[in-house]
Amino acid sequence: MAQFKCVACNTRQHGAARPADLVGDLCPGCGASLEPVGGPPGRHQQIADRVDVFFARREPGVAEARLEAERWLDDGGRATAEAGVEA
Repeated sequence: MAQFKCVACNTRQHGAARPADLVGDLCPGCGASLEPVGGPPGRHQQIADRVDVFFARREPGVAEARLEAERWLDDGGRATAEAGVEA
């Protein structure tokens, strides 16, 4: 979502259009030009990289849980005596 600010009246506007489509739009409050607001360069990529690392670390545990669930269903979904002893 694109964000713009009005320097004259210190307000912010949000738009669903691409930032390039809204450049040059006017503030509905005072009529001054809106300026695009952006985060630090590369911030989105940093966040995406952290999410990728999170999912990569999580995947082995998910795969193991999926395998255990399939085994449980193959056994008819019943608790076994061995499972009670481990707990």
